[in-house]
Amino acid sequence: MNISVENLAKAQIEALVFSIKSEPKLTVEALEVITKALKNKKIVLLNYVAALESYLTSQEASNRVLGMQALVKIIEPLSVAELTPTTAKVLIDFLLLRTSDAVSISSILDGMSALLNLEGISSSLKSTIVTGLLERIHVQSFQYNIRNFFFQILEKGLTFINEKTIDSSFFLKVVDAANGERDPRNLSMIFDIILRIIHNFDISTCYNNLFDCLYSYFPISYRPSSVELENTQISNLKNKLNLCFSECPDFGQVVLEKLVEKLVGASPSVKEDIYKIFTAAVKVYSNNLWDNHLPKLLPTVYEQLFSEMNDSVEIVALEFLSALTVLPSQDNNLSFFNDFFTKEVSNVINNFDTKNGDVLQKIISAVCISSNSNFDQVVQFITNTTFSKIGNNLNDSETILIMKILISIIEACITTNKINTILEIKTNLFLVFSINSLVLSNSEATQKNVLQIAAISAFISAKTFLTLDELETAFITLSDALLDYSCDPQIRLAALEKIRFVAPNYIENINSIIIKNIFNELNNINFDSQNLDSVNRVNFLCGCLESFSMINSDIFKYTLNLVILDFNYNTENSIEIVDLIKNMVINQPIDIVELLYIDKNFMQPLAVLFLSSEIMSESCAVKIAEITSFVFREMDLTSQIESLQNWSNLLEKFILQPTESRHDYAYIFLSAIVCSSRANLPFRTLKNILSDPLNANDPNSAISKAIFSTSQLARLSLSQIVSSILNKSQHDGAISAVYDRVKTDLDSGSTQVLDLALWVSVLYISVLLIIRYLKL
Repeated sequence: MNISVENLAKAQIEALVFSIKSEPKLTVEALEVITKALKNKKIVLLNYVAALESYLTSQEASNRVLGMQALVKIIEPLSVAELTPTTAKVLIDFLLLRTSDAVSISSILDGMSALLNLEGISSSLKSTIVTGLLERIHVQSFQYNIRNFFFQILEKGLTFINEKTIDSSFFLKVVDAANGERDPRNLSMIFDIILRIIHNFDISTCYNNLFDCLYSYFPISYRPSSVELENTQISNLKNKLNLCFSECPDFGQVVLEKLVEKLVGASPSVKEDIYKIFTAAVKVYSNNLWDNHLPKLLPTVYEQLFSEMNDSVEIVALEFLSALTVLPSQDNNLSFFNDFFTKEVSNVINNFDTKNGDVLQKIISAVCISSNSNFDQVVQFITNTTFSKIGNNLNDSETILIMKILISIIEACITTNKINTILEIKTNLFLVFSINSLVLSNSEATQKNVLQIAAISAFISAKTFLTLDELETAFITLSDALLDYSCDPQIRLAALEKIRFVAPNYIENINSIIIKNIFNELNNINFDSQNLDSVNRVNFLCGCLESFSMINSDIFKYTLNLVILDFNYNTENSIEIVDLIKNMVINQPIDIVELLYIDKNFMQPLAVLFLSSEIMSESCAVKIAEITSFVFREMDLTSQIESLQNWSNLLEKFILQPTESRHDYAYIFLSAIVCSSRANLPFRTLKNILSDPLNANDPNSAISKAIFSTSQLARLSLSQIVSSILNKSQHDGAISAVYDRVKTDLDSGSTQVLDLALWVSVLYISVLLIIRYLKL
């Protein structure tokens, strides 16, 4: 029995609708039947559309929704092979007609999205989808999900819009769709859509409408809540809106008119947004526009800068001034900008407006960092005006103002690599900022010293500014400021900061002048641990050495070399110096090669120095051991083997021929190494000083010495050594031997074995706990 195509399509549609309505699990199977029929061309798509007519035109809203859902599910998996251009156009027209049925809008948008994503359909047909939806759907009358989906389709559809096929009415419809939107998630898409329109289409006939739409959302003032955007997303929304304003040349006139006026009296947040828009727009808006608006805008900007301005607003306002300097030098706008700038500078300098000195310094820095052709003239004007005031019996605050202005000029010239500009005024600069000496102070004049230090460091950083002799003098002057403990602490801290700033490029000067002078100062201190000033002074100098050593490995090594030399004739600060070494080594990023270098050239000589004389405090031994342990622990196995051999040879004479009064301390250093070793380190290297470490019958073994040594210090260190070796050993017999010997001596009433018993028991308990854990 033959079934007609119409009846077959009808039956398959009924099965699909039933599954959607009552048995969702059967939907996939029903769709597969229909899709197969379409691919085999047994039935065409329009047959299924016809079969759905009773649903699509039903009086019952639920039936219409079911019919539209079924149609969309049929469309979604199709390719262009099953959907001819003619059929696609019929479908698009049909779906557009059905947009008047509000209950079906969600399914209609699903269908349009599927058609928009279908490869092979012409751009003109896809363009019809976008224009048709804009014309027929009043999107703001729907809930969020519908609006969001609509704007997704619109954003994607812009790709297929041909500018030749649309007019200004298209952009007006986009504005109509956007107007009234309040959900930040949708607004983010709207701003993206408008930004794409700005970049890709001619909006000259309707820019006012687009601007009004955008301006209705300025400033963004949403407050995030549990269901809205987080602060970072709000910031992203602001940035997108600001981009829309700043990247469209057509908006220039209205943006400047509106926002220049809004700038006065605006909140800090709004001011920040406006300055960001202006800064980004400098290169976009026409020079004539800036020419027209700068006379009104610049006085407002300077007035706000010279008032108490929010820090974040001040930053963006200065960025705007800096951006203005890129305007073409031949245009009136830059001429006005420079004239107004020099007038404001003159006002502050001539009136010695010390209140606004800090702000003026920032303004000069922002403006002079530019590379416009008027840079030299601007700098020359400021320096001439400033130098004209020198020698007029200035008070401290007036002198400080002059110094701040000149420093901002020096730094701007260095930043823009215009060293020749300041070379021309070098003599005058040296009159204000002497590099030969500082008249150090602990009074109100302290700030002058701090500024002089800043200028000297700037001279140093400008590599070709100072001669070699002047460079050496400058470093000596900074060193004097760092080491003069009678001056205000601000001066010393300023010197420390600036020396660190220039240090990476002047390692030799740092070592030969700064580091060396610090050690000389340490040697000249009559150290008294009970004197707080003396202790603080030593701690400050050691802190400086630690700080400098972090800058460069050459400084680090040079400092350690001086430590070893220093210990040969100065031991008053020994414990503080060893603490310094500890901090330097532990905080320094050191590779394997440098670890060996430090171990061989510093730790081993330091240990020998301690063991062979009594020039260092005994409390230094533990700290030297701690540093040695850290260095040894960081080595790889190959390096540890080499280091262990060196230490074994070094400690041999102190252990086997104990003629030195501190020979027992050798075991502390040996313990630091053994306890920090890797598990597979071969301890046979130690045979020359400890024989077979775990042979209880050998009087020269570690275990025997741990029991019978007359030195409690040696017994404790040797007990740690035995415990560590046992911990790294897999020989159960060795552990048993140790316990047998411990038990025997404890039974005999000997107390010398207590240290060893304690350490081995701790080890044994730890092993039992680990075994128990593994069994669990």
